Amino acid sequence: MCLLIFKPENIVIPYAYLQAADIANPHGCGIAYPDGKITRTLKGAKWGADDIARALESIGNAPAIIHFRYATHGSLTDANTHPFLLPRGVAAAHNGIINGVTCRDDESDTRAYLRQHVAPSVGKGQNITDSLFLATVGAQVGAGNKLVFLDGKGRHGIANESSGHWHGGSWYSNATYQERNFAWQYDAEDDPDAVENWHEREIAELACSHCGEHVTAMGYGKSVFICPDTAEIVCGDCARVDYRAPKYKSRYL
Repeated sequence: MCLLIFKPENIVIPYAYLQAADIANPHGCGIAYPDGKITRTLKGAKWGADDIARALESIGNAPAIIHFRYATHGSLTDANTHPFLLPRGVAAAHNGIINGVTCRDDESDTRAYLRQHVAPSVGKGQNITDSLFLATVGAQVGAGNKLVFLDGKGRHGIANESSGHWHGGSWYSNATYQERNFAWQYDAEDDPDAVENWHEREIAELACSHCGEHVTAMGYGKSVFICPDTAEIVCGDCARVDYRAPKYKSRYL
């Protein structure tokens, strides 16, 4: 999935957004910011929300690209962690999957695309705020992909901007920065084997009926087991330990 954010000057990203983004996209993160001449990056494949919060605090009110990675191509290395530096002091980051690019060794699809299609034109003086340039990039990668560019003077451009949204003064490529509190509830009158008969139910919090541990639904990927007969909620650990997983219907929060 990944989450790509553009934070304009003097805008603050709530820490809760960083936490939710980290949970949903746990494969490294980073920022890019201008120093008046070029853009600089702070990032790491093992970074998380706390690292991003400290990095943003260190740059003060400067504009920034922020990226949380969910890896699809390329291993979990600093080299594959966004944002990336391009010629002439420009930085770029991406959300989506870019097809049809030839990757070198462990190179991610984003690095390969930027190397092949963007770095040459930027190196020749391409203005990253130019609407034709951004439209061309957007068309090349497809509407489901978004890229943000930032130069050393704080000027930015967003390819496929309309595929994301503005919220609280910043631009987000998707909604994985939002805390997601929901579970799936089974309707006993329906067929227990039919996935479509599980219905989304808004909740404030779940708790395991065995160990009592709270199961908060933030982002994606955390599983919970619910017994179709009793609606009993069991965390994944208890279901496995008690060898009762087949009794429960596993759903992802």
